[in-house]
Amino acid sequence: MLMEMSKKIIRVLLATFVIVISLFYLYSKGTYTAYETKTEGKITPSIAKWNIKVDGFTVTSSEVKTIGLSNITWVSNNAVSNKAVPGSKGVAKIAIDPVNTDVAIKYTVEVIDRGVNDTKFLDVVDIKNNNNTLIKTGSNTYVGVITLDDVKAHTVNELTLDVEWPLGEDIDPTSSEVNSGSNFLLINFSFEQYKGETIIPYAG
Repeated sequence: MLMEMSKKIIRVLLATFVIVISLFYLYSKGTYTAYETKTEGKITPSIAKWNIKVDGFTVTSSEVKTIGLSNITWVSNNAVSNKAVPGSKGVAKIAIDPVNTDVAIKYTVEVIDRGVNDTKFLDVVDIKNNNNTLIKTGSNTYVGVITLDDVKAHTVNELTLDVEWPLGEDIDPTSSEVNSGSNFLLINFSFEQYKGETIIPYAG
């Protein structure tokens, strides 16, 4: 009887010991978990700015903008100073300002003049950049690069176009054709980040 009682006590003590050990283990595990920190890497990059203006107009927005050639000087033997008529020659200047852009820029200029579209009045006889070389990449397209050094220095690139209004059939100066700037000349610009790619000159 006494032996049996001792065995029961031993079993109870053993069970109690196992429970205490289990609880202690669970408690210590829980305490450890409470102080565990999980960190997820989150990178917030500093995005490069992209802000370019042509003759004061921002051209890097999603909106299409029409820009007139406002800075043009005309020379004519048969019209008053700085007025254009057939036979006049002019010099147009277009400013390309990288403003606070953070990358090198490649820009493409497409010239739609009388040689491309005979409904236009003007011919572009020469086009050049005051800071960098323009590379002719097509029959009427030119590519220029604004280097990162120029961007950092906030250098404004200026395109100079020598234009002329060839003599031809008589034109009514009061007509809607003459009074619409798009009938004289169209110059399309496109801009992209320059990544060091080779610009291939036009071979035609």
